Amino acid sequence: MYYEIGYDDTTGAIYAPADQSFVAAMVKLAGAEAITTGDPASYQIPLETLITRDPQIIVLGTNPFYNPTPESVLKRAGWSAMTAVRNKDVRPVNDIEITRPGPRLPIGLRSLAAAIWPDITLPPAP
Repeated sequence: MYYEIGYDDTTGAIYAPADQSFVAAMVKLAGAEAITTGDPASYQIPLETLITRDPQIIVLGTNPFYNPTPESVLKRAGWSAMTAVRNKDVRPVNDIEITRPGPRLPIGLRSLAAAIWPDITLPPAP
């Protein structure tokens, strides 16, 4: 599962969770394995690495400053090689609830789990 932290349309730079990062830990708590950058100090991941890891699901961490749509991801050059893009399994979530430590983390974890596992029934958020 690939959690997109960011993408630069002009350069094609892709940003994913760093190894052993808080975001990677949240993905694991939600019951999935995060595709990480391979470096604990870097959030940039080459497209070739992402294609090789072939995510089944892409979760877009959106916020007021970064708001991609699943449709825009499906149109990115070279991304059609990934299973998640071919199957249109690209799902947005509220990044602020997931990546900012604080009292909203349980809500963020629930939102992340619902994006990864859309067919499960989760109890209502508190």
